Amino acid sequence: MIETLEAHLHAWLRRSWARRCLWGIWAALLAAVIYGSIASAFAPPGGLGLDKLAHFLAYACLAVVPALLTGGLRAVVPWAVFVCLLGAGLEAAQSWMAAREASLADLVFNVAGVVAGTSIGLAMARRGTVIGKVTA
Repeated sequence: MIETLEAHLHAWLRRSWARRCLWGIWAALLAAVIYGSIASAFAPPGGLGLDKLAHFLAYACLAVVPALLTGGLRAVVPWAVFVCLLGAGLEAAQSWMAAREASLADLVFNVAGVVAGTSIGLAMARRGTVIGKVTA
């Protein structure tokens, strides 16, 4: 059953419209992360470490799509660096905002999310999910 689902996913991801769709989803997620990092109404709750989980998951999602779409370590490193720098820049911007607070711990979880998302995306790409390439 899982192999059949994986085969369907691989076939779908090879289509060029699927690439555009995923880049669109990535762009929307990027906009949501930027807005959520700046808007005071969207501060994640701090209790039970949920804010750190939110940081980790958001940046993992931002990293998995480029890794999946590019499929190679050399091609994905600039994307991973961009997402890490984005997280650092947004944390720095929060230090100048009255309603937000910059946190080194948030930055650590952002970077950890980028590492995890990049690793997951590259692992999926190595299994044959590279979009735009037919890999068996």
